[in-house]
Amino acid sequence: MKLRLPASQKGAALLLFFFGLIMASATVFVVALSNRSPQQQDDMRVRRGLQQAKMELLGFAALYSDSNPGKGPGRFPCPDTNNNGASNCNTTSSLGRLPTNINRTDNGIDQQFWLAVNPAYQDKTTDTPINTSTNGVLTLDGSEVVALLIAPGPTVASQTRFSAGNRTNVANYLEGGNATAPDFVTLNGALVLDYNDRVLSIRRDELMTVVTPRVAQEIKRVLIAAPFYPADQLAFETYMASPAVPLATWFNVNNWLPQVNYTYVSPTEARVEFNSCDIVFQITTGAPRLVRDGSGESQC
Repeated sequence: MKLRLPASQKGAALLLFFFGLIMASATVFVVALSNRSPQQQDDMRVRRGLQQAKMELLGFAALYSDSNPGKGPGRFPCPDTNNNGASNCNTTSSLGRLPTNINRTDNGIDQQFWLAVNPAYQDKTTDTPINTSTNGVLTLDGSEVVALLIAPGPTVASQTRFSAGNRTNVANYLEGGNATAPDFVTLNGALVLDYNDRVLSIRRDELMTVVTPRVAQEIKRVLIAAPFYPADQLAFETYMASPAVPLATWFNVNNWLPQVNYTYVSPTEARVEFNSCDIVFQITTGAPRLVRDGSGESQC
């Protein structure tokens, strides 16, 4: 099975893609909502909001290099750690509120979604290279994730949210260990009724599903301008590392070349596979589209 992607991974096309997914899910959501109890309806609203916020975060990461030349795709906004609605990248914290300029699907500042982002994937001045081998420190139920969203429920136990000071204390919103990064849970059986967080993660394979097409497109742009396709991996690496090759700055800054396995197919066709992921693209001179080979699911 082959998934065909647009030849140009420009911002407008990707934004339309994410918007289309959100609108399609909204239609299903409205139909299902009418047949649920008020509590079920509220839960569905929250979960749909989390899904929408997740799509917007993935869109932000996919398009990151468009507004940040030299940095490359794959970064998320820093969490809002002081409750001012904006990203706060001057801290070492991986947990805060979801910045309001990214998503406004919430029930007011008191119920605004919370965001945790692996520090390596945050939009910071000093950046760790982002590629398919970048490891994370956040976990959800023991499994590594690159980011996650949490919707707090009503107050439980001793939580209080009346004053401005209380609203900046994450323990007044999240339970079961979720108030302290880096290890999060979807459920804490020991708390029984004193746990009502709704958690949605972003895994590395989900992030790389939207990032690697932009990297493959950059490789394609360079190869189709070459006098001929390199004959093997060594020739590919030598050519791509040449100072004369007009690669985007972010490609080398994020160490993408060591992540790529190259296969020569013909004078006008090659395949690139990304290390640590089951993601393979076919590159063909003259083809209007970039073609992804495989099932469409990555295994980062």
